[in-house]
Amino acid sequence: MLHSSNLLAPFFSAWSSNLKLFKRVADKKLSILTLCALYNVPFGNLPPLLQGGYSATVTMFIELFEKLPAAYARTPTKTKK
Repeated sequence: MLHSSNLLAPFFSAWSSNLKLFKRVADKKLSILTLCALYNVPFGNLPPLLQGGYSATVTMFIELFEKLPAAYARTPTKTKK
């Protein structure tokens, strides 16, 4: 859908450039799961834009995983009463 409406490039550009703003665990997990779903698509079935930028998605994936422990550390722990 994004590809057919010419929104794929702006979407991925905005997503990758704003990745550093994702501080919460949920934001990072959602991005990781989205990339995992993307990696399940056979390479030949990806739009040409994603085929050409595949290495950039791997970089995004690594960055998300590297910063995930810090996001967990910022998450307040619930105290039991």
